[in-house]
Amino acid sequence: MLLDAGLSRIKDLIYADVDYGRAGTNDSPASVGDTSVKTPVTDTNVALTDKSKSSDSFVVNHSISVSLGVGSNLAEYETRNNSSGVSYNRLVSTPLAKDSTTQLDQIHTFVIERL
Repeated sequence: MLLDAGLSRIKDLIYADVDYGRAGTNDSPASVGDTSVKTPVTDTNVALTDKSKSSDSFVVNHSISVSLGVGSNLAEYETRNNSSGVSYNRLVSTPLAKDSTTQLDQIHTFVIERL
């Protein structure tokens, strides 16, 4: 059985490790076997703008400023550790035509719980 302390430690390790966000243009459905965004837009790989945690979850914010990703149809997003390249999630949405007047702010909430 995974103890409460172990569950809390898993959350803390992931929270400490995730430091960047990145977007891409591939709108194929996400699957558990994905290892990162499939078609990354290089200049959207930027440090997270904020992180916070509670007893069973944590929240990270990733902001893509008006000058980044211009001309791309952004459809996939991830949070990751920039030095190791480990990606913790991949979200897919309807493509957004990114222009120089649009800032994109994403909020990712991670809940660590037993099933």
